Amino acid sequence: MEMMFVQVKGYQIWIDHPDFEQRENGLDIKRFCVTREKDYGDINAPLLETDNFDMVKKLIEMLNKQPRE
Repeated sequence: MEMMFVQVKGYQIWIDHPDFEQRENGLDIKRFCVTREKDYGDINAPLLETDNFDMVKKLIEMLNKQPRE
């Protein structure tokens, strides 16, 4: 399965396979990653890497409360 992402309001939410062994980028990569669209391709730029989608939702809620760049 290929990694999927959703792009919303200048941010990208990357979603990898739930099974560690089938993840596109290896076992040590978290399932969810949030980046800024402008930082696409910069592996050092994630805002959040987690296996817990609730953390992604909390980050998005926080980012929505901040003024846009």
